Order: sequence, then C-alpha cells, then structure tokens
Amino acid sequence: MNAPATILLSALPWVAGWAVHARILHGRLNTARRDPLTGLRTRDGFTRRATALLAATAARLAHAVGRAGVAGRLGGDEFAAVLIDPHGTAADRFAVLARVLARPERFTIDPTQA
Repeated sequence: MNAPATILLSALPWVAGWAVHARILHGRLNTARRDPLTGLRTRDGFTRRATALLAATAARLAHAVGRAGVAGRLGGDEFAAVLIDPHGTAADRFAVLARVLARPERFTIDPTQA
C-alpha cells in the first residue's frame, strides 16, 4: 500500500469520530434553542432568526435608497432612510421603496438555525 493511502486510512477513525461528535453537538445546540415545554424558540433561537429578518430588511432598504441617500437602523426593528432628490423623483422612489419593504421575506428553513 502506498503512503497517501496509508495516511488516509489512519486518519479515517479520527475523521469519523469528529463527524459523530459534531452531529451530537449540533443536536444539543438545536435542543438548547427550543423551549422544552412549548417547543417555541428560546431567546437565543429567536434572536438568531430575527437577526436574519433584520439583515434582509436592511439590505433591501440600502439597495432601494442607493447612492442618492442614506439608510440606517435606529434600533430594534426601526429603520430610517433619507433621500437626496435633485431630480424631483422622490415620490416615485418612495413608492418603490414601500413596495420593496412590503414584500414578505422568504427564508429556507435551516434546521441548524431552528
């Protein structure tokens, strides 16, 4: 048997052990993010999901405002946008912004974040 194959075979038990260990830890983490009585998310689990929603909203807002304005998060779920309107198109831009922010956010359910 050649040297690379011998090295790979000798590393296999370690890799398998770490894979099992990672799976066990992953399961415990998921359990820790759920309330055992209600099945609802704990504060940590909820915060992780809410953070993704806030980041998605911030990205939409920043994209819609573009370089002609400033977007910011004031706190919690409170955002603000200031548009500089040299061409008199602010009403149109605000209408687009309202539509962009009103669209529901679509998330794939990731069991690691549940």
